[in-house]
Amino acid sequence: LDPLIKKSLAVLASAAVVVFVYFGAYLPYAKSQKLISAISSVQGGTSLQGYEKSFSSVLDYYSPVGQEESVKQLGNSTLSILSNQKNLPKDVAEELLKFNLKYFEPLIEFSRGGNASQNILILGQIYHTMALAYNDINYLDIAISYYKKGLDNSPRRPQFLYSLLEVYQQKGDYNSAIKTGEEILTYWPNDTKVKQNIETM
Repeated sequence: LDPLIKKSLAVLASAAVVVFVYFGAYLPYAKSQKLISAISSVQGGTSLQGYEKSFSSVLDYYSPVGQEESVKQLGNSTLSILSNQKNLPKDVAEELLKFNLKYFEPLIEFSRGGNASQNILILGQIYHTMALAYNDINYLDIAISYYKKGLDNSPRRPQFLYSLLEVYQQKGDYNSAIKTGEEILTYWPNDTKVKQNIETM
């Protein structure tokens, strides 16, 4: 080959390596470090603004990988707050929900398979937890819609079926609860707790 062509190819190869390292290693590493920092900063307690600022620094940081895991961590952290802080004002909880939806909805729209199902499950659990915390049936209905959507996406996934059974009972919709319980028993016929549940209803 012509020396000039050889030199050009070498330059291109070097540039390709730099690009690969930057997108394939540096950006994911930087995002993971930001996530670790965000989780650490909110575990000790912080204001709503501090919470959103910490997670925004991660979730708004571009990396070709790592967004799904970062959003999942946001959702699990929010669930923990809603479950453990019994006197959390409803307007604060609703702001947390709004912040989660900003990042969860695009993932649910474009993800497929197991990842999408996990995101749907976490959102359903957030609405479910808020329904119980604030005695709000509207949140309960939204939780049901997410659990159903998750079941459509991942048929027979136990978390969706058992969550639907629970939420139908809490709503007082015993016909739907019994139907869901019977579906569970077609897959797991030895679940005596579900059998007792159906008999009680």
